[in-house]
Amino acid sequence: MTRAQIVGDLVIATGPNVNGPVIPAALAAVAPGHLRFDGDGLIDASDLDRFAIDTMGEKHLPVMADDEWPVIDCSIDDALIRDGETWRVKTADDALAAAKADAVRRAIARADALTAPVLAAYPEAERAGWDKREAEARAIVAASDAGGDVAAAIAGTLIVKAMADAGDWTETETIAKAHAIIDKAEGFAAISAAVEGMRERAVAAIEASADEAALAATLQTLDADALALAGQFGLV
Repeated sequence: MTRAQIVGDLVIATGPNVNGPVIPAALAAVAPGHLRFDGDGLIDASDLDRFAIDTMGEKHLPVMADDEWPVIDCSIDDALIRDGETWRVKTADDALAAAKADAVRRAIARADALTAPVLAAYPEAERAGWDKREAEARAIVAASDAGGDVAAAIAGTLIVKAMADAGDWTETETIAKAHAIIDKAEGFAAISAAVEGMRERAVAAIEASADEAALAATLQTLDADALALAGQFGLV
């Protein structure tokens, strides 16, 4: 014979060796998740349309429930969603909203994946100084282009001067390195701008999706755009 292990009114396990009441033959075909204990015995809750909902979203017989649990109209199989201090039946709009949130996370992950190969080539500490190093490089190039005091421009920098001192660069080499720094910064800026544009377009399309079919089409477009960008910038 099969028994039901009960906590409150919920059946948490069934089998011949669990502690609890015997499941009547009339209820043998009922899914364990549909069984409830009403204080006297097991019942089939499949056709009930009103339940008390605990803090974890489990459905209980109102007669067996904590007084603080909200009682709502729902079926045993209805998916529920938290709504402030209570619960309600999850609707198609709720499912679409959850799918959209997941799609936005996917769009962000796609954007991160595109820039990851570039970022992975540099230590985090070095990346933290990119903006300053670019600004220093531009100051040096500006001085050079204007026929100004390049030595003073170099001396006024922190990162580039340290690199020049460590590499024993001449002034000409330092100017060339400054140009290289700017070229690299502009290259990464182009990648970043393209990836940001892709992400923003994807997020806007995700938010505008009227149903899950439109959302699926948007995600396919996102994947295609990501592959195209990866090819354009040699990130594959």
